[in-house]
Amino acid sequence: MPEFYEALATHYMNGLSQDKAVTYLALAGEKSLSRSAVAEAHQFFEQALELEKQRAGGSDTRVMELLGQWAFVFYYQGHFRRLHNLLNEHAHLVTRIEDPRVEALFEVMLGCALWHREQFTQAYDSLSRAAGIAREAGDVRIQGYAACWLTWTCTELGRAAEALEHAQIAQTIYARDSTDPYIYFNSLAGRGYAFWHTGDWEQARDVGRNLLQFGHEHAIPRSEVMGHCCLGWSFLVTGDTNRARREFQSALSASLDPWYSLFPKLALCYGFIADGQLSEAEIFMTDILETSQEYGVEFVGAPAEFFKGISLFAQGHLTRGLSVMETHLKHWERSSCTMRFVSLGAVLARIYTKVALKETRGSWSTMLHNPGGMLKLGFGCRGRAMSWLDRCAQKAEQSGMKPVLGQVRLLQGRLLAASGRVDQAREALGNAVELLEGCRASEDAARAKKELLNLQRSG
Repeated sequence: MPEFYEALATHYMNGLSQDKAVTYLALAGEKSLSRSAVAEAHQFFEQALELEKQRAGGSDTRVMELLGQWAFVFYYQGHFRRLHNLLNEHAHLVTRIEDPRVEALFEVMLGCALWHREQFTQAYDSLSRAAGIAREAGDVRIQGYAACWLTWTCTELGRAAEALEHAQIAQTIYARDSTDPYIYFNSLAGRGYAFWHTGDWEQARDVGRNLLQFGHEHAIPRSEVMGHCCLGWSFLVTGDTNRARREFQSALSASLDPWYSLFPKLALCYGFIADGQLSEAEIFMTDILETSQEYGVEFVGAPAEFFKGISLFAQGHLTRGLSVMETHLKHWERSSCTMRFVSLGAVLARIYTKVALKETRGSWSTMLHNPGGMLKLGFGCRGRAMSWLDRCAQKAEQSGMKPVLGQVRLLQGRLLAASGRVDQAREALGNAVELLEGCRASEDAARAKKELLNLQRSG
């Protein structure tokens, strides 16, 4: 009967039964969402919620359940500020409802909104509460959502081992009850995200292949989008940026939802910037920033702003560019956004290193548009580079972020060698080789080996 949901909703809205109208509006919304018709789904759920709140005999519990369904529309639209605000507007209803499953539903959706608004610590708290309440209440669906989103949140907080534990919980839940495929493919993609940052490129690759197969077999494009992303991340680990970008482009082409389009666009920024192709990255940065500012998608918006700082710096706006980058890094450090602090702090340290070692050609040649600024910046750059590298190395080691730690050790080794601290340089470079070879990052590993060989030849 799904083909008649919309007609039945209209029929019952004409005064016959508002209760049934709400039911069929919600069913029509679910049908539209399954077809990635998110704008249409939004209209159905908005109508259903307003009708339930206005009708005689309306139920607070049903309002919250409808809000939980509607939340997924906001999720796929990427409208997280609106979702966050809507949840806060209805928070008072939770205290009036005795059913713990309603509280769990509210907390899990709040955690989802907070995660995408880059409030990872608060998201972790909400999702953990949701998981505990749902477990006590026996609601495996909400447990599954909480476990999925804790996977991503823990990775952002630099807790990869815990992230993988939550992913396994979600996978186990899906194995017992395969009603909601989202629990399977989202938690599996979360595993791939964690493996990217720990440098387990083969695991990330296998996750990507499984997601593509699952998406193809079950006709779920969202799984295919995440499959391409995971494959792209595996190539970023090994330094194959061309193949990484091809996968991210495939992810973008496969996406039917606004949010699942933003995610590959951010990944493409990573891929282009890794190769120093700032003008290509700029196109995606602009789109991400405009969307984030309008809809509150700081999860992608904040890194895009950092990348904008790199672009400003490379165009010769040295002070503005550095200010943008350092402002974000200090915020991420204060708010325990460990993964972002380490990954992008290493990028800033690399910039300072290039200036300190007078390597401003190639992809950074536009910095020469401001030679006076470069000369002024050059003083103290070595100290700034080492300071950022030391801070990033400490957190990378604690959180098991091997690819970034390898790159940091390589930069430390080069700076130490330039300062005449040969023994310390040799130790750092040896550590870099070990880490980078373990991640199959062959180009960076070769650079570290070359630096070691140069040290040996020089005595």
